[in-house]
Amino acid sequence: FDGGILGARRLRESAHGFYFEVRVDDVGSGSPDGLAIGVTTVNPERLQEVPEILDGLQYAWLVGFDGAIFSPNDDFTEIDWHPSELKIGDRVGVLVSPAGELSIYVNDRRRVDGPQGVPVKSALCMAVDLIGNTRCVTLLPDARCPAPGREPPPGQRVTGFSRMALGRRVRISVDGWSVERVDVETNELQAVALGADPLEMFEGRGRYFEVHVDEIIPGQWPDGLALGITSRRPEELRELPDTADSLVPSWLAGYDGACWDGVGLDWHLSSWDTRELQPGDVVGVLLTAQGELRILLNGNVVAGGVHLPEEKCGPKSLVYPVVDLLGSVRRLSLLPRGEPPEMSTETVPPPPPLLQNVGNDQPVVTMTGFDRGKLGLRLDACSAGVKCKRRPGRDLDAGLLIGNHPLQLQADSSVGFSLTIDDVAEGNGREEI
Repeated sequence: FDGGILGARRLRESAHGFYFEVRVDDVGSGSPDGLAIGVTTVNPERLQEVPEILDGLQYAWLVGFDGAIFSPNDDFTEIDWHPSELKIGDRVGVLVSPAGELSIYVNDRRRVDGPQGVPVKSALCMAVDLIGNTRCVTLLPDARCPAPGREPPPGQRVTGFSRMALGRRVRISVDGWSVERVDVETNELQAVALGADPLEMFEGRGRYFEVHVDEIIPGQWPDGLALGITSRRPEELRELPDTADSLVPSWLAGYDGACWDGVGLDWHLSSWDTRELQPGDVVGVLLTAQGELRILLNGNVVAGGVHLPEEKCGPKSLVYPVVDLLGSVRRLSLLPRGEPPEMSTETVPPPPPLLQNVGNDQPVVTMTGFDRGKLGLRLDACSAGVKCKRRPGRDLDAGLLIGNHPLQLQADSSVGFSLTIDDVAEGNGREEI
């Protein structure tokens, strides 16, 4: 006993009600009890002593123990949920609706309905009792309440995101229609999600899905959202890669202005930069009947040019939605619309040029050598800047050099340069080479 924990401040109300979530960090075995979790109207600052078990509080609404609900009016009621079975890493959430109905969520799934009549007009504090097999929990301050359920239109095949094909940094809503990247502060990868069902083929028009940008993260990001399609089935994927372009095969657009061809294993430039997305934007992915992947932003074509092989886009082929929550997009929802929009002869915007003219009659000056004004402290350069030499010494941070102008763009849109090694240092140490 004596494992009661109360929140340091009152819970804040959201559109769904009052919600908080904890993660199980350590468990034991051999006890029929597990944690008890819920809310209380008792002000912790006025509490002289926490009771041995939190049902000893004057006003508390709790769920758990050995499979029971506790409320001040009804005392204990049996339920079909035994938190003694919780495992390390499980997340347990408590939602008190605006109507005063308490529900328990485990790993984003609604697990059991708890007591009713919670006084939501009073200040509510979280209450957690570490009894039985539950030894340690962590409060997740950034946890979001799972989205309420919503039904797709009649006959619609798309049923949200797959729970079997989620990156480790992705949280899926209870209804399966929304995904959210967690641990944003670490900027780690593993935020890929796949659709649960293959996209429907509309004769002569292709396949289509849409996502709604729910939330973005302010700041400067090197990458943005990527989305597209894959022919991999969610149930055959034991673990998703760090990024969607490593899902073979996949065809994608987004990032910082790029398209990915998962068969040719090649990147293409795109004029669409997903780092500029805003909450409320609707992004559509269209696989045309001719096998071209096109991206629509709020109804306008913004990217395309990647083509799928005929065997991957035929009437009998199966392709699935895929999204990669990189960069600024934190949360998005798959919209229950699967019919391709009516498309005109609208063309895809050309990719941005790598180099542009400074003025009408002033072409960009390209690299002719090294920048003699930005040399490492131990470097000497010839007057033309085409040859550099390092003076003797072991200062590794004093031998850097850069080009004096941008590299010249070739006819095939490539850039490059080469070097000739004229002399090497003597000695066996790696620092001398």
